[in-house]
Amino acid sequence: MNSKSLTISITVALLVGALGCGKNQDDETLGSEFELSAESGITAISGVADEQNGSSFASYHLKQRTFADLLLPKAYASTCSRAYLSSCVSGVKSATYSDCDISGTLLSLDGSVTLTYSDSGCGLASTGNYVTRTYDYTISGPRGGSLHVFSSAQTDYRGNSISGGGKLIKTASGWEIQILGKNKVLQAAGGSTLMNHSVRTLSNISVTGGLDRASRVVNGGQVEVAHNLANFTAIYTPNNLQWSSSCCHPVSGSISISFDGSVTGTGSIVFNGCGSATISKDDKSRDLSLTYCE
Repeated sequence: MNSKSLTISITVALLVGALGCGKNQDDETLGSEFELSAESGITAISGVADEQNGSSFASYHLKQRTFADLLLPKAYASTCSRAYLSSCVSGVKSATYSDCDISGTLLSLDGSVTLTYSDSGCGLASTGNYVTRTYDYTISGPRGGSLHVFSSAQTDYRGNSISGGGKLIKTASGWEIQILGKNKVLQAAGGSTLMNHSVRTLSNISVTGGLDRASRVVNGGQVEVAHNLANFTAIYTPNNLQWSSSCCHPVSGSISISFDGSVTGTGSIVFNGCGSATISKDDKSRDLSLTYCE
């Protein structure tokens, strides 16, 4: 099996057009598109759980320049407060951001996040209780790039309407995460679209151990990421994913992947520590660096 390191940063890859949008090349899939797709799938799961326990917006620090350099912080805690930490008003908690500073950076957060609970007191103690997380926010970076994350409707490349946000459901044995619909659009300073993903679950994700990162274990279910520029989908199935208190990405476990559309076949991701993983497809593999949190 061939193995090669990801030596070009996602920032540089995006800006020189290395996404290869519309190309039917599996090597491209193991490059920029694969990394962005993996992060879209993982952060969709992590974001729902992290919001509910008030985890920081801060991203994982990487030594090399990456996608995070375009938009997101390095090893700084955010001064922007989670919606979960706000007061409950008739079953709703919300946070509005207006040029909210991310501490230690030139980055800003604008928009809103709303948590709507099935219980009017915003409780999740009983089996069947749930909370739905909807959002529309933009993270802007010092280089003029912006990442727009929203739960309102967008039509993916196949004609499916994707919307609704993320839903966390209390079960008898733990929790289930359902991504009703999440959309992410990355734009360069000039306004050109570099990435357009639509994310949803095809079946619910199981969470045991707890929602906090230190005890969270994720298994089963399927997360689908539609690449609306490259015209393919990647379906991710988690297997024993575990986090640590200091990392918003899994530090162990694996994910199996199936592709459809302009890219086909199967693959996997094996997590080797915080922000570090190995991705494989067919007879090729390479190192993967995960860079940001939501």
